[in-house]
Amino acid sequence: SKGLEPLRQLTEETIDPASWLVVEDLPARIDDVLCRLARLPSTLIHSDLRADNLLFARDPDEAVLIDWQGAGLGPPSWDLAYFLSQSLDVAMRRQHEGELIEYYCEELARFGADVSRDAIVEGYGDAMVFGLVVACSLPLVADARQPRVRDLATVMAQRALAGMADHG
Repeated sequence: SKGLEPLRQLTEETIDPASWLVVEDLPARIDDVLCRLARLPSTLIHSDLRADNLLFARDPDEAVLIDWQGAGLGPPSWDLAYFLSQSLDVAMRRQHEGELIEYYCEELARFGADVSRDAIVEGYGDAMVFGLVVACSLPLVADARQPRVRDLATVMAQRALAGMADHG
């Protein structure tokens, strides 16, 4: 919660104040959200799964995922929600979200992950908070006067807030 107000101040010129209503009671609810996620089945997660950490080969079926220092065990919806909310703009996420979730569930099953589709979907909305958590860290760990930091924080916050609003 330390970074929420600095993030709000950093983005006040670009993010509509109404967008922040979705997190009005988040500090009081965050423990419940994290506990619900912790009760879900776990699998290997990257914890920073976004397009910037993918290297694509000329072969469209090949990609390499880099930047594994945050890897660990957690609900698969954690990586899925972060990837979709932070790698796609809001309109594109909304348009393709359902089919991408289905594809993710099918691929996990194909590779032998013993996680039900219901468990993935159940944690997906709660996992949307992670994008906001990362955005909240930016004004605390980076120079908020830098345009790149301000732009990154704004995009991450807008996408996370929209995802959280879309999924309750």
